[in-house]
Amino acid sequence: MTLSKINTYNKNNIAFKSQIYKNILQVKENTISAFQPLFIKKPVFPNDTFLKHFADVEPPKRNVLHKFANLNEHYNLLYDILDLEFLKTVPFEKLKSLFMIACEKDVTGLIRFTPQQLLHIAKLPQDKLNFIKPFARQKNCNNLFNFKPAELNTIANFSEKESQKAIQLFDFNLLPDDLITLCKDNNADIPKLVERLKTLQNIFSADIHEIRAQKFGGDYVVSLTTKQEYKTFKYVFDKNFNLNKQYKSNVDFDTEKLKETNLFKRLNPFKKAAIQPAKPCLPQSQPIISDKERFFTLDKISEKANYLKQLYLKAYQHNFYVLNTGHGNYIEPDLRLPENMLVNYFKRGIISERDLIKICSENAGLIPDTDLKYFALNRIRITPYDTEKYLDIRKTNAISKRVEVGSQYYNSVLKSVLKNEEDALKNIKADKKMLVIDGLPGSGKSTIINSILKNDKNLYYTPDSDDIKAMFAQVYRNGEGADLVHRASSTILKEEILPRVFKQGKNLIYQTTGGSVNINNIILQAKKHGYQIDFIHINTPKDLSVQRSISRFEKTGRFLDPYVTLMIVNNNNHEKEFAAKIFSHNKNIRHAYLYENGKLTRIKDGEKTGRPLSL
Repeated sequence: MTLSKINTYNKNNIAFKSQIYKNILQVKENTISAFQPLFIKKPVFPNDTFLKHFADVEPPKRNVLHKFANLNEHYNLLYDILDLEFLKTVPFEKLKSLFMIACEKDVTGLIRFTPQQLLHIAKLPQDKLNFIKPFARQKNCNNLFNFKPAELNTIANFSEKESQKAIQLFDFNLLPDDLITLCKDNNADIPKLVERLKTLQNIFSADIHEIRAQKFGGDYVVSLTTKQEYKTFKYVFDKNFNLNKQYKSNVDFDTEKLKETNLFKRLNPFKKAAIQPAKPCLPQSQPIISDKERFFTLDKISEKANYLKQLYLKAYQHNFYVLNTGHGNYIEPDLRLPENMLVNYFKRGIISERDLIKICSENAGLIPDTDLKYFALNRIRITPYDTEKYLDIRKTNAISKRVEVGSQYYNSVLKSVLKNEEDALKNIKADKKMLVIDGLPGSGKSTIINSILKNDKNLYYTPDSDDIKAMFAQVYRNGEGADLVHRASSTILKEEILPRVFKQGKNLIYQTTGGSVNINNIILQAKKHGYQIDFIHINTPKDLSVQRSISRFEKTGRFLDPYVTLMIVNNNNHEKEFAAKIFSHNKNIRHAYLYENGKLTRIKDGEKTGRPLSL
């Protein structure tokens, strides 16, 4: 920008932006094209102003500029005409990369960069931009961004040698100060350090809160803090990253006093490995994958996944709007990564099993079924929780036939289920009351139901799709074939049982892990039959939900694939944190509650109100 444009920007910026996006719902019709995703809303610039500035811009680039203009914070437009005037001079590929950085939000919902910071980044050469892009998006265990703009500027100025070091250390999510110091340290043996860090990751598995690697004098200290007990283990190395013999090899620093840790003494994590036979040389047609190629491949996968998640989020926000206003159409996007992309990268060795686990866990719901089937048939781990038993069951399910709705077996089970439900409904009270209980797997829905029915078991009818699944005994196999009967059991519950319950006016508790659209459809059915409806959302930490699902399988044998749990937890279109707020606006619901720490709190118009009530 020229100096005159900057001065104009400073004078007119606030006044200019205050005329735009006074209300987040004040939008024109959506612009949908191959280059602009669903629900990206065209900014409310005056048409003549927008056309004047962008009539000479090719359509693909113009649509990306629309996206920039649509980024907003607290309902104020971040990028105005003057910003976009500069961005339209940027090459198209770089513009797309910039948007992938610009659209990232923190756990607080705040956008990652200010326009001024991003415009500074836009001046970097394309190769430097590609290099810092993963660092710009990297988050720590608290979902906060690691690198500040000043730190990104430092790594953007790395030499080629320093950049290669940074690429090798990227996976370990080190603090920016540590990573920058190590990359600039000419004496540090980075490949040896990487070996040490991999060893620690293998030992501690998913229980790592933070890893640090700092230099003190001539030594290096690697500190690892655990999630569960928030306990820190420190290891002291010499300049070649061999354990310094002046210190005990496996130690726990407790208020700076050395204390032997028997567990790690037994594991002896840095014991020299036995010499392995040399691996045969790869054929010349199969090149050895460099760290750089792997690094950029993972970034490419991450970029595609983030793009799809943005679409999921836009669809979710649309559904939120529809539920609030009570009009419009629901949209359930079926978005996936390209078929066979992960399989081919894995076969060629570009991504490792550890990379695959990270990708599948963070993007559950985006992986194509064909890819999942390949991993299941080859017994390849795709979650951190996969055991030999899980791999066996997943492979068995991949080659087994699912129960088809309308098949002879389905109809025979349906007949038995309806007979059981008819008997169960006889004594249930018919006050036309329905309670919807929504929560992640393992959130404690059954515990709440037992508490409600403690004094009167006939107060509510409580159909459970898991009980229906068990009726398909030939396929269900004590829970191991639960995935094979999921669609059949869900169809019976929603299309056969619930209509009969509503017709009789029986009181009902409907428990679900489904999304807002699924829940609202059930609510609309009940409302048509004159029901009075209350809603409870159980607030459960996502990690705890997965852990409970795994534990339940180990105790009861009831199989719920960890990948399925992760899919429910991760899928933005079934985001649980906002469920109570959404349904507190729903005109068909009498009261909405949030259940936390054993107490119910009323939610009204999206906000907590009143004192918590013990259930």
